[in-house]
Amino acid sequence: MRFEAPLLRGLGGLGGAGLQWLHIREKDLLWLTRGRAQEEALRELQERHEWVMIVGCNNSGTTLLHDVLAASGRFSYMEHEGQRYTRAIPPARRKGHERVWTEHIEDLRLDETDSLSSVPRLVFDWSMELSTPIKPRILEKTPANAVRMRWLQRAFPRSSFIGIVRNGYAVAEGIKRKGGKDVRRGARHWRCVNEVMLNDARHLRRFLLVRYEDFVQRPYETLERIAGFLGVPVADLEQGFARVDAKLAGGSGRGIEDMNERCIERLSREELRIITAEAGDLLRQFGYACHA
Repeated sequence: MRFEAPLLRGLGGLGGAGLQWLHIREKDLLWLTRGRAQEEALRELQERHEWVMIVGCNNSGTTLLHDVLAASGRFSYMEHEGQRYTRAIPPARRKGHERVWTEHIEDLRLDETDSLSSVPRLVFDWSMELSTPIKPRILEKTPANAVRMRWLQRAFPRSSFIGIVRNGYAVAEGIKRKGGKDVRRGARHWRCVNEVMLNDARHLRRFLLVRYEDFVQRPYETLERIAGFLGVPVADLEQGFARVDAKLAGGSGRGIEDMNERCIERLSREELRIITAEAGDLLRQFGYACHA
């Protein structure tokens, strides 16, 4: 099975937003002219391939986990978040709510009772971003999919979900530093994402929860759990980890390391108090020490 690559892939000079808009418009045309002809191949891609979806609160290590698995050579994958390449699912990018998308969760939430009418277009859009030949396992990473896992499980019958959670103090600090949102909003967002993810995980056939701290401090133990969950050789995942670690070390002088302490040190005593007040119960549930 082979899907044609986007015509605009080489026009990077247009800039991110402009190129993305043109890319999606191109897909609109291709969908109208070729979508029906590829219906059988798309259904096979949807139903017979294993879709491995990485979900969790942004700033929790979803990108790092995705990059390690992608570098293992065991998966086909998209270069960026899946939501970037399609309009078939609502994007978590509303102006003023960057990095705190649960503030409009009602526009993003999907479960098994929602229509699957957009799924063929979603599979079509994502298929255009995968290198060929497409491998039996396909990796997708969109943090906001944490609030639509139940719908995705119905849409992709052979789907598996890996949820990642990270210390809420560090996540709230990252949201403040990168997104300009105060820590109260960041803490509420962290709590909401993880509450929905844990509740919805009870309805999933295949869900694995990992902690960012375990992944960066004891990577081989975590990789062994992931390898067993997905049925892939742990040695391949270890090689993926080593490749990403070397790449990061070559770029910044630091490889994969636990950044929590550095993040938490940037918070004031009042900010620590606010985060504890907003998310203390869930922080304790995950085993994170609460700061007064």
